[in-house]
Amino acid sequence: MHALLPVAPIPLFDRLCADADAASGATLDAAGLEASIACDLARLLGTRSRLGFDAFLAADPTVVDYGLPDISALSAGSGDDLALLRRAVEQAIRRYEPRLLDARIAVAPVAGAPHLAQLRIDAAMRLGGELRRVRFELDAEPGSARVGAA
Repeated sequence: MHALLPVAPIPLFDRLCADADAASGATLDAAGLEASIACDLARLLGTRSRLGFDAFLAADPTVVDYGLPDISALSAGSGDDLALLRRAVEQAIRRYEPRLLDARIAVAPVAGAPHLAQLRIDAAMRLGGELRRVRFELDAEPGSARVGAA
């Protein structure tokens, strides 16, 4: 009986953008998969959807609606706004980042920076035949997202 190796396939766009030597392996180890997800989370959360929050949360968004609704009007000092951002991030991950399972999102204001919110994403990723818990922390501000694997 063969054991499943703790690797994951390299996503298509990562292979297309990689040099020939990097793309030839065609699999990622745990660190590589986590880095790939972090990069794609930064893209996802840094992209603005054409939909507003209500439509984004109520609809079944398609690839045309990729990203988050415009967050520039949200305040990190408002509990309601932080809850809205959390729900939108959960929806975006559920729709556009299938490598993350059972994602739990926490949103909090950044101390000393009233315009910034910090998000923590705790989830599982499938690597070979096993699930591994991962955490990503990022700062959310209008027009950008910085993601660092924790």
